[in-house]
Amino acid sequence: MVAGIWFQQMSESDLRRAIGPCGILILLLLAGFVPFLQMTVAFIPAVLDTPPIVKV
Repeated sequence: MVAGIWFQQMSESDLRRAIGPCGILILLLLAGFVPFLQMTVAFIPAVLDTPPIVKV
């Protein structure tokens, strides 16, 4: 949703650059990417550190 709003505010040349070969680098600069990355980095160790559920 954030990406859709952002694309609507982009000029045509910026949109072509974002979708082009180097598009991933520009898409990583989206406002929602950094919080998503921080959430993912915080979530993965928590999941890996959780002990498995053992039924008694």
